[in-house]
Amino acid sequence: MPNWCLRTYMVRIHWTDVADDAAMPVGWRLPSLILATLFLNIFFWYVPANHFSFTGSPAIYCFSLGIVTGLVLLLFFLGPALSAHAAQCSLFQVAEASFGQIPGLAFRLCCAALCVLWIAGMCASLALAFLRFIFNRDFPVTEAVLLSGLLVAFLFVTGLQGLRTSAKLAFFTNKLGMALLIAAAIRVRAFLGDAWIDLHGSGAMPDSVWLRVAEPLMIVAPMALLASDFGSRSRTRKDVALIGVFGLALPMAFILFAVSLIQRAAYHWRMDLGGLANILLALWGGDSRWYQPQWMLLALITSFGVARFSVRMCNAALSPITENRKARLCMLAAAAIAATAISAGRFQVFDMEAAARFAASAAAIITADRVVKRSRPQHVRMVDWGSLISFLAGWAGGQWLASWAGSSYEPQLAASILTSYATSFTVALAGRAIQRSAKSLYPTV
Repeated sequence: MPNWCLRTYMVRIHWTDVADDAAMPVGWRLPSLILATLFLNIFFWYVPANHFSFTGSPAIYCFSLGIVTGLVLLLFFLGPALSAHAAQCSLFQVAEASFGQIPGLAFRLCCAALCVLWIAGMCASLALAFLRFIFNRDFPVTEAVLLSGLLVAFLFVTGLQGLRTSAKLAFFTNKLGMALLIAAAIRVRAFLGDAWIDLHGSGAMPDSVWLRVAEPLMIVAPMALLASDFGSRSRTRKDVALIGVFGLALPMAFILFAVSLIQRAAYHWRMDLGGLANILLALWGGDSRWYQPQWMLLALITSFGVARFSVRMCNAALSPITENRKARLCMLAAAAIAATAISAGRFQVFDMEAAARFAASAAAIITADRVVKRSRPQHVRMVDWGSLISFLAGWAGGQWLASWAGSSYEPQLAASILTSYATSFTVALAGRAIQRSAKSLYPTV
């Protein structure tokens, strides 16, 4: 056969994609597809969306929905993303310019650790739990670690791709997630009207707004801060805003509403289960064990999108440590496999409240620098004491609220996160004003 025929019909399999040019600006569509995976997955449906209960008057429900989407978009994404866009550098370089070299390195390591724990949680907690049910047996530690390691390796191989390839993979998982939601709605279609009547018939409960907002805010806030790294590659500020709207706000609002409606309809469908109502019941409740494994495997695949996003952000956080891409891949894979191996026996969810307050303080300081139009310095200090004091003040404010609330703290989770943000933002603005006044009085210092 001629060589040109071989070249034409040969199937080439690439384990790693050619990296995109980091300096090439992109529009809003590709990042939006990647960010939508944060919500179109079984974990978000089962945990944050499940706690966003479908109760209260329509006004209270819509107010809660608007609060959580607005907070995530305005506080945790737009400020840092616009700062990255204005400086034309990554989120982590912007954080280094705001905090200093040493706190900036700590910020990178904390973000990388958060992403690794997300990957470990997806593999060790979610995947192994589904596999135990599918195979109807518990896995020994050796098998659990092996399965988790293989899944982590697959996620790293597919996660460290170019932006276009990552968007194509995200588009597939997004379509799968939408198909599962449509299938769940079809299964409970006869009771969707009853669920909507429940919303209109229930009384207004203003006190429950913050309780319902807290769970999605804790989960999404740190990821929204990491997502602001896409601002450095956006063409215009309009693209940055569109990424936030179509990648974060609209998908989150739609999923929260859809899952709440479906799970309430599932409650009417299977009232004999004693009040159990969630998205899992709508997906495969009432099916025989012969059909449930197929549903669970499809649901598990939807979580690959958020795991790939975590891989991408972890790689971006640790990019200065190793210049070689293969060495970076090996280091990240080893770290994730180690975290997965530790959590394979008994995985405990890490403190998302602490992660959310960390993201709130960091986003507030970066946003404050954007508000005062503080340019990126040519020589970054080792430690920016103003930013460090602002961060510690925000952390102490949220921690004080947590200690003060005591046993009734659960409804105050969102208030604690917002307290950290407001305190850090106020102290950072005051600190920058003092620094400017000091420079005007003592220009040689």
